[in-house]
Amino acid sequence: MPARNTEAINLLVKIDGKEELKFGKGGTDTWKLKNGMMVHSLHIDMRLDCPDAFEVQFHAEREGKLIVFDWAQAGKPIELGFSYEKKPQPLFKGEIVYCEVDHDSEPDVPSLVSLRGYDHSHRLTRGHMAKTWGDGENADQTISDIVKKILSEESKDDELQAGDSKADQEPFKSRYIPHAMSTRYDFIKWAGSNLARASDSESEDDKKIAFRKLDVKSNPVATICYEKIEGSNPARTISARFSISTFPSYTKVRVHGWNIKEKKAFVGEAEACSPEIDCASANSGWKPGWEQSKEALYKGGEGAVYERVLEFCETKEEAKKIAQGLFDSFSLRFLTGEIEVVGCPEIVPGSIVELKGFGERLSGKVIVTQAAHHYSIDGAKPYTTRLQFCANASGPTKS
Repeated sequence: MPARNTEAINLLVKIDGKEELKFGKGGTDTWKLKNGMMVHSLHIDMRLDCPDAFEVQFHAEREGKLIVFDWAQAGKPIELGFSYEKKPQPLFKGEIVYCEVDHDSEPDVPSLVSLRGYDHSHRLTRGHMAKTWGDGENADQTISDIVKKILSEESKDDELQAGDSKADQEPFKSRYIPHAMSTRYDFIKWAGSNLARASDSESEDDKKIAFRKLDVKSNPVATICYEKIEGSNPARTISARFSISTFPSYTKVRVHGWNIKEKKAFVGEAEACSPEIDCASANSGWKPGWEQSKEALYKGGEGAVYERVLEFCETKEEAKKIAQGLFDSFSLRFLTGEIEVVGCPEIVPGSIVELKGFGERLSGKVIVTQAAHHYSIDGAKPYTTRLQFCANASGPTKS
């Protein structure tokens, strides 16, 4: 597939539902923001493990007066996006948290108003709480049930809701689950990691929080090309860095628990990653990282085993699920990297991209964990995307 024309970039900047900025006495005058007019720079930082963030900068002066800042209001909803040759679709939805103005008396240095903020899930990072979920007697709740309660009962003022998760409900139920002193966001993130899930950023309603499973076998949203342009939705590489690490890499994870009713100990184990994130099966010729680490360090021995004791884990089924989540998390640290490409708005955390032209060991499908989209009117390359990725396997090394 030929590369698309990246010479002209269209921007979406919509504040409080309108593509315009107010200024002047009474706010009767407006600057139109259609296709990025008056925008000096735009940056969107998206990650799997924290709320998405943005910064957009506008020229602040008109006829020598700093006027735009008077109408910059925190709390206003904002939509941002990028596109080539068509109308941009929202890549980010959130709200304004910071309003800043930068003024310089030098005639060649523009005065700028900066608006910064996050998606609505950032409200879950405000304040700490500690609570024990469950009565300690009846095993009648799941982690997903607790997350829904946090969003519906503990977050009413934040106007957040639980969305429909794109994953089956976990099969086990617990008598109680401790929520140690932490933010609501950290607890929900912990819950998702124990279920081998990530937060869902694809919902049309940006105030709905949900879980979804990653799937490395899904179609890649882009092909990251080293030199030759090839594949679906190709993006040319500007710079790249890769790392293969044998730490932390475990051949087995064991989670120990205690059945309080039967007065028996039990162990849940995981010895391979979940099928949805199995990069070895998704890429022909790739080998799992934990097997490569075992061969490199233990010469055919058992390999490293990770053990954890969880007081609140009361069934072997639950222990297996938690062990699987831990194994998946450890395994995805084997192959990591950071790549900057010509801007590609389809690349978001949780999506799959395919690497091509980087040699047999690295060329294949990987999982995006972070994507930073940056536009600057002063840049040599106006729109770029910097992504970070992970995989739990790689191609063979040459002997």
